[in-house]
Amino acid sequence: SAMSEQIFEHGGTIDKFMGDGIMAIFGAPLTQLDHASRACDAALNMRRGLMEFNKKLNLSESEAFQMGIGLSTGPMTVGNIGSKRKFDYTVIGDSVNLGARLESLTKYLGVDVLVTQSTVDLVEANKFVFRELFPVQVKGKERPVLIYHLMDYDNNAFDQNEALAIWNKARSLYFSHEWRECLSQLDALRLHWPKDVASDIMTQWCNEALENGVAAEVWVLDQK
Repeated sequence: SAMSEQIFEHGGTIDKFMGDGIMAIFGAPLTQLDHASRACDAALNMRRGLMEFNKKLNLSESEAFQMGIGLSTGPMTVGNIGSKRKFDYTVIGDSVNLGARLESLTKYLGVDVLVTQSTVDLVEANKFVFRELFPVQVKGKERPVLIYHLMDYDNNAFDQNEALAIWNKARSLYFSHEWRECLSQLDALRLHWPKDVASDIMTQWCNEALENGVAAEVWVLDQK
């Protein structure tokens, strides 16, 4: 209920519960021009709701419930899908599958909300803070997709600007093939984010590039 209410509050439709997961739709059945922003609003408020839920139960860090959310925007088939005797109102398509893949990626990257480029492109300007990560090759997809971490709202309460600026500089240096300088920035970043998995991945890429002169550009994950 703590998670579901955040979805309803921002105009989302719950498609189904899947074990401990929720599949939700924004922009259908009623048209919402701001569906991408609504989805991001819901995700950030689900984060806040989960923190309040854990606090209410007085759970320790090791006991606390955690979540992972994948947001994908794109063309989908929407409607009553199934057979004559059994059907459900749902969505299917490549964009739907990608959202599920992003949800799975959250546990490997240690972040709670991952979104696609298409979602970032459609949200309300200057409302959210996104951290651009790197292209990822997910299982079942032929082309890599650029992924972003939805960090927070873009307002004065956002307190990680310095760390985000260091990450952006490190990322730019890496893709400019300035690998030693990139490593220096990543070392500085660990003072802010000591357990950042994305930084560990890019550090490994830098070391491999310095050793063999070949820079990886896509993170390949075989698991779903």
